[in-house]
Amino acid sequence: MNFNLNTFGILLVMFIGIGSLQAQDKLSLEQAVTDALTQNYGIRIARMNTEATTIDAYKGNAGLLPTVTLDGNGSYNRTDGSIVFQQFGPDGAPVQETFDINGNESQQYTIGATVNYTLFNGFANQTNYQILLRNVDLSEAQTRATVEANIAQVVNAYYLLARNTNTLRIRKETLDRSKARLEYAQNQAEFGATSKLNVLNAEVDFNTDSINVVNAELDIVNARKDLNLLLGRDIEDFYAVDTTVTINSDYQLGQLQDAALSENPQLQTARMSQNISELQIKLAKSGYYPRVNLNAGYSYTYSANPASQTPEIQTYGPTAGGGISFNLWNANRTNRSVQKAQVSLAASRMQVKEQEQMLLRDLSKAYATYRNNMNVLELSYKSQEAATANFERTAEAFKLGQATNLQFREAQLNLLSIENQLNDLQYIVKASEAEMLRLSGLLVQD
Repeated sequence: MNFNLNTFGILLVMFIGIGSLQAQDKLSLEQAVTDALTQNYGIRIARMNTEATTIDAYKGNAGLLPTVTLDGNGSYNRTDGSIVFQQFGPDGAPVQETFDINGNESQQYTIGATVNYTLFNGFANQTNYQILLRNVDLSEAQTRATVEANIAQVVNAYYLLARNTNTLRIRKETLDRSKARLEYAQNQAEFGATSKLNVLNAEVDFNTDSINVVNAELDIVNARKDLNLLLGRDIEDFYAVDTTVTINSDYQLGQLQDAALSENPQLQTARMSQNISELQIKLAKSGYYPRVNLNAGYSYTYSANPASQTPEIQTYGPTAGGGISFNLWNANRTNRSVQKAQVSLAASRMQVKEQEQMLLRDLSKAYATYRNNMNVLELSYKSQEAATANFERTAEAFKLGQATNLQFREAQLNLLSIENQLNDLQYIVKASEAEMLRLSGLLVQD
């Protein structure tokens, strides 16, 4: 029996003891968040999208700057052949004369620069530029929403790893109690003070608790890999986390709601979409105005044809011009574009209102969940005190022969249950706190 116990202990060291033998670097939650802000793949991609939108937002892309083109072309021709002329002699008879024109060459070259500029088109260019700038703001709000969503995942993954770490500690403590009970039963059996059945029961409980320890260690390994992915680290990076939990009970629903209405990135995104819809109406109405274009240029042309009466010609000089156009009727396309933009604006306003109501609802539910978890946590602390006292008395009675194996195990499992519940509740409270802050737009501050 001692051989089985020692062998299992060696296996535990081989499986879970490596981490405890290594010098563990401790990763704080603050450092995890900092790492995620710079290394998380989702956050980096979102920032690149914002950068691309920013690059796209410049005046030239909206038509507010002139365009300059440089054009050039040339041609070369060589003609070989003959020309037959027919004349009439003194007697009136036709006379034909043939002239060869082999090697007749001509060439022409033209180069010029042209500047085009739209002077006025119903303020469409200015409106397009404003839309491009609003798209940058929209992209930044979407990036912030992505940042907060990913940081919330990091916080939850960090707390899950911390919770699993505490779970392992609790199960090891339970295993130590089961080990002490098994050794006590074995010693008692050697002196004939207890039956073989009690030893077997103690061994079964010890093996069960040993398996729970191994499973808890696997949960830690998997949780750390999930966190590493969110942090943009190597999946196999090894470190410990801080299991200390600080509970903050100073949150007020009214203050959180005020912050959410001004800071929540999803709500800001909806409002920016509404602003863009307003600009789309202005853009559609630009079709009611005339369009004025200006152009200017300078060109040089050279042509040479030795066989002609003007064997060489050169022309050069500036050109300037302009034009105005006004759409008298375009099958009501402008009117319909305005109507469509107005419908989109009405829908955007409704989306903003819906987003506000959904946000207040979600925040109210998150706050109620947080307060409820806080209350349950307080009750669990009291239950832990009672369960600890009950186990200690039962363990003492067991040593005195006044409690049975079943009573010892029941008290042990009751203590394990409340310790697991308390451990889970601490991190459930922190997770609900993170959700409140995310909804309020306060999880990640600039």
